[in-house]
Amino acid sequence: MREIEVSIWQAISETTYYTRRQFDKPKREYLTQLLNVDAVWGKYKKENITPAEEPYIEEFENKWSRSVELMNECYALADELKEKYLALWGSFHKADDVIDFEIQEYLKKRIKDQTK
Repeated sequence: MREIEVSIWQAISETTYYTRRQFDKPKREYLTQLLNVDAVWGKYKKENITPAEEPYIEEFENKWSRSVELMNECYALADELKEKYLALWGSFHKADDVIDFEIQEYLKKRIKDQTK
């Protein structure tokens, strides 16, 4: 169970990191942790499970499934946010280029023409 808990917390940590900085490493590590939870959980379920444990197993699986679903949504939203941020930055850069290369050049020419 400790290994499952460690993997769960590592997956959450990687998801939190990825929502702030979209690098490949946290995403790869997240996927590794999900696979680890599945592998260890699968081994646990092959043990002699008592009827008393079955409701807890089902509860964990339902909550873990929902958690994975939400983490995947976080990754998708982080990717979408990054795309929008890059588009925003590109738009700002283009607006700045208009000032730098169009308006300022026009103003320089106008000032130069006025001083003649």
